[in-house]
Amino acid sequence: MNVRSFAQSAIAMAVAGIFSHSVFAQEANKGVTLSVGASYNALDSYRELDNSFAQEIGAGYRFNDRFSIAGIYSQYTTDHNNSGKVDLKSYRLDAFYELSPWNNGLKPYLVAGFDELQEKPDAGEKRDDTRMNAGVGIRNVLTPNLSLQSDVRAVRSLDYSQTESMFTVAFNWTFGSTSPTARQSAEVTREALVAKEPVARVDSDQDGILDTLDLCPGTVSGAGVDQTGCIPTEEINLLVTFDFDSDHISSAAMSMISKMGSFMSRYPDVKIRIEGHTDNRGHEDYNQNLSTKRADAVRHSLIELHGIDERRIEAIGFGEIDPVASNMTAAGRQQNRRVVAEVIQ
Repeated sequence: MNVRSFAQSAIAMAVAGIFSHSVFAQEANKGVTLSVGASYNALDSYRELDNSFAQEIGAGYRFNDRFSIAGIYSQYTTDHNNSGKVDLKSYRLDAFYELSPWNNGLKPYLVAGFDELQEKPDAGEKRDDTRMNAGVGIRNVLTPNLSLQSDVRAVRSLDYSQTESMFTVAFNWTFGSTSPTARQSAEVTREALVAKEPVARVDSDQDGILDTLDLCPGTVSGAGVDQTGCIPTEEINLLVTFDFDSDHISSAAMSMISKMGSFMSRYPDVKIRIEGHTDNRGHEDYNQNLSTKRADAVRHSLIELHGIDERRIEAIGFGEIDPVASNMTAAGRQQNRRVVAEVIQ
């Protein structure tokens, strides 16, 4: 397969992958992107063409707050030094890497890609050229979904061994994405509203420890408990649920993890196994990997935020094989996207 055939096949497969992948994941910092922009093309003298602006439109996919790809189509007309006008079309595939996580403000990024440039002169033969490009840019994140990007690139022709340059600017809209800053701000707002509400002094299991301080709610009435509401060496029921296709731990789940951290600090000889699970949507192998990520996320939280010795915590993923509710309903799938803990020593 020659360079041109490979480039055309790669672009086609990438565009197909963008839309097929989007069926399976729509979570924070993920989503299909659309872009509208323009480029200034400084063409090398060997083409004998004037430099020119081009209009561009594209579609892509943002995989996370660092990495994204986009397929770009552009067309423009410029003057040939000797034979009138020349129409040019470009089919380009770009990969972007953000140098800092996606959130509000100005963010630098690296970009690299390749394109197929087609020249159609008023007089003379058509000419195709496969090119590679690389450059740096800066992105202004205007909202969690909308950004303005601009970059400058060096462009290398693989067919004619010439180097050109290009300057691009584009607006990007991401469908279904939410920036970490926006999500955290929403959580803080919810927490602030809850904080304003009066806290009821409730002791549901009547063990003498208020629910707000009870690390072991639901103990048998009359059982001897310590100052945390737990029967000595009794395990805590850790249950953390997740959004679809996500291993992000919510602020509500953090409070439960804090209880487990306090439990393990109080009993330094206890060891636990963290077990991750998913619902049945998506491929089985993908779900197995996702369940392991969820278990690891809880394990790392206990180690990093609560100072628990990593040798005391085992993490394992069970994928979709052990549901606790029906996967036929949204509520059931939510219950199945979970992490639980079991005391093993």
